[in-house]
Amino acid sequence: DICQTMAAQGYQLPDNYLQDFVKAENTFLHQTVWDPVGKRLQPITPWPADQHPEQHAYVGSVFDNDTALGIAMGDLNPHTLKPFAASSSHQASATPAEQSAELVKQQQEYLAQFSKGLPQT
Repeated sequence: DICQTMAAQGYQLPDNYLQDFVKAENTFLHQTVWDPVGKRLQPITPWPADQHPEQHAYVGSVFDNDTALGIAMGDLNPHTLKPFAASSSHQASATPAEQSAELVKQQQEYLAQFSKGLPQT
């Protein structure tokens, strides 16, 4: 294992090095993200069947879908979960479903613009 190899090379590692390394790797692989198509929070890479996300809260907060959508749309402060100032770019009267549909539309438009610059094969 990496800790034994580094120790054999003369490195002194903190006692919690391996645990912190695993946490960092899990955070990179399984961070919680908003899925605009599925309209829900999910890990960016699914957890293995023998792992339970509840045991790994450090990879990202989990909110109800309405709160997560508000954060994803920029309407809610992710730290306080309170609305930003009234200068939000989205209409307050739009439903979460309408906001999510708008986000998907914006992403599709962006991908269409991006793909125009790619070489044709």
